[in-house]
Amino acid sequence: MSSKFEKLNDDHADRLLADFCKKCMSGICIFTDRNELVYVNVQATKMLEIGGGDLGKPIDKIRPEIAVLFNDSAGDRFFTRDISFSSKAGETRWIICDICRIGSSDGPHYRIVSVTDITRLKNLELKFEKSEKNLISIINNIPDVVYRLNPESNISFISDEIQKYGYNPEELKGLNICSLIHPDDRNKSVYRLNERRTGERRTKSFEVRLLLKSSAGQEYRLFSVNAEGLYNVDENGNLVFDGTQGIARDISQKRITEYALSESEEKRESVLNGLEDGYYEVDTHGNFVYLNTSLCKIAGYDKDEMLGKNYKSFFTEETAGIISRAFTELFKTGISKKLAAWTTIRKDGKKRVVEGSASIIKGPDGKTVGFRGIVRDITEKKKLENELLQARKLEAVGILAGGIAHDYNNALTAILGNLTLAKLEIGEGNKSLMEILNDAESASLRVMELTKRLGTFARGGKPNKKKCSILKVIEETVEREIVDYSGRIIINSSGGLWDVEVDDFQIGHVFVNIIDNSKEAAPEGGEIVVSVENVKVDREESHHEITLEPGDYLMISIRDNGPGITPDDINKIFDPYFTTKDMSSGLGLATSYAIIKRHYGYIDVESAPGNGSVFFIYLPAYKGQD
Repeated sequence: MSSKFEKLNDDHADRLLADFCKKCMSGICIFTDRNELVYVNVQATKMLEIGGGDLGKPIDKIRPEIAVLFNDSAGDRFFTRDISFSSKAGETRWIICDICRIGSSDGPHYRIVSVTDITRLKNLELKFEKSEKNLISIINNIPDVVYRLNPESNISFISDEIQKYGYNPEELKGLNICSLIHPDDRNKSVYRLNERRTGERRTKSFEVRLLLKSSAGQEYRLFSVNAEGLYNVDENGNLVFDGTQGIARDISQKRITEYALSESEEKRESVLNGLEDGYYEVDTHGNFVYLNTSLCKIAGYDKDEMLGKNYKSFFTEETAGIISRAFTELFKTGISKKLAAWTTIRKDGKKRVVEGSASIIKGPDGKTVGFRGIVRDITEKKKLENELLQARKLEAVGILAGGIAHDYNNALTAILGNLTLAKLEIGEGNKSLMEILNDAESASLRVMELTKRLGTFARGGKPNKKKCSILKVIEETVEREIVDYSGRIIINSSGGLWDVEVDDFQIGHVFVNIIDNSKEAAPEGGEIVVSVENVKVDREESHHEITLEPGDYLMISIRDNGPGITPDDINKIFDPYFTTKDMSSGLGLATSYAIIKRHYGYIDVESAPGNGSVFFIYLPAYKGQD
């Protein structure tokens, strides 16, 4: 550094300046008139990757990118420029250079260079520019006209799609959008655009006729226009209208086609929507092109949710596989096919059993263009069939059970009578023989209890109904059942439970049967949860696979944390004499089923291996509730 420069630092003001340069966040460099570096602060060494070893070197040897700026900054004026250079790591670095030439008329002159690292900002700008170009590219590939208007409805942007109608996008900038619209539609357009200005939009889209440039105002195309208002917030926090943007879609051909088909389509819709069965049409890819109202009800979806979507989106993988195989075979053979019954899951999660048919749709050239068919909901039919089958089983077994019970009772009466006489004959002196007779008597009494159950099952056990609290019946049952159980039985109930009109003895017997099953299934120290709540059904609906008629019900659920029931066993769980246990009559749940049906109630079970079991019982509420 020259002596004059060192002498300059001795002044108080210069010391303040030097201290400022050290603490300044910007990089500071000072060069002589010969462009030699005489000062550099720490920040500048980092930004420009220079050091103390560069002092005294000319700028073109240190950073030639800045040297070019010295030629442009001749004179004493302040000069600012953005420049880029490659760092030692090979990365592109951007800085702002502020250059100022200072000095007295009779003394040396210096150039002070202030540098600020704007690499991050510049990279963001470049990314933004790239993103903007990509966005414009995407917009220009959309087969609709994308536009943006300023607050005066003048075009500030319009996509290249407008070229199809004879216009150049650049020529339209600044032009009022209404000048492109048919004169008869201009008032409507102004009204709709003003709706966006006030925020009181009543329509999502509207239709206008766009004039073709080469038609001299005679030819036009019909467009559906979607317009959304744009708003900014001013310094007072108020929304300020900033224009409109949206998409305009050419619907001319669509409208012509719709008009041509409207009359026949209306008749077709009337006939197909009058069917109770579902009707569908899909293309060869499986996308819905038509479906009637009944199919929507069966699937649980709105028509708009299904049209244009693939059928696989609305069915389980297993169901979709059944349909796919049927369509594939149909495509190969051309022979209409009936689809076997399968279970489908509605949008609301309810299961329905359906059956259907499929046939091919041929185009004008005779080639297959899709498939059509009927879908019928046979859920209720299947349930009625199952209930009828169950009733016939119970009836047949009841007849058999009645005969067996009668014969057993006759034999047991004689056996028990002879055992009593034998015990009187031997006296208490022969203890070993007395124990044998006592065991025989206990076994005979257990068989007699079984014959009573068989008799009850055979006679049908007409209930002796009376108004009572179902919660009280449950509590009394649990109180008896908990005595010999090592686990816990928990009762959950909501307040204000309705009364029921039932035979409390028979219903208590149902609870005993189910809780006994749960106790045997639950692990040592397991937990059984009995819950009861009111259920109001306004229209026919499904609860836990049970279709309930409109009315008020008490829903009782009995849940255990046992090993669960296999799918094969759960289908037979209410069958008479069905049991998975060695010492069991297999009549407990069959009798429970019969009792609940005689009370005009419903019973079902949900279970899966490893997830325990839940029995659901629905009993009609007492109709004379206060």
